[in-house]
Amino acid sequence: RTGGWRRELLSPERAAAEACPVLAGGDRVAVVFGPEDRGLTNDEIEHCHRLLTIPTAPEASSLNLAQAVLVVLYECLKGTAAHPFRPGPAPDSRLANHAELELLHDTLRDTLLAIDYLRADNPDYFMMPVRRFLGRTRLRRHEFDLVMGVCRQVKRLTALRTDERN
Repeated sequence: RTGGWRRELLSPERAAAEACPVLAGGDRVAVVFGPEDRGLTNDEIEHCHRLLTIPTAPEASSLNLAQAVLVVLYECLKGTAAHPFRPGPAPDSRLANHAELELLHDTLRDTLLAIDYLRADNPDYFMMPVRRFLGRTRLRRHEFDLVMGVCRQVKRLTALRTDERN
């Protein structure tokens, strides 16, 4: 499906071009496939950093799961020739994992709500561009710690200002 927050859809070739250097560096990449008749739900794409679609002919608008997996993995295989495996980064500079990124998204949403940056009536909708942005950064663990520290400081300062008003 397209529309809404399903912008910046990548082709399998472009997705592989982004994934292969990550894999070559020793980091992991997850690929999530949705049902062939409707794709991923909004809740499911909220957890994805990138979205890809496989172009099809109008009269055959979807592929079955095996076909989709084959196309994506074939593009990744082609990309590995340009990006042979090399040892990964030092453990202290690894990429932030999925659980850490989810914690960061939740903390950042709460922080942005506390400073009235996000609209309280639908913060998850307005967080989607922030999630997409962070997903493109390939955030390292020490950078995760930095952003979490900023959020903690903002929380502390907003609590102090609230106390001063009371």
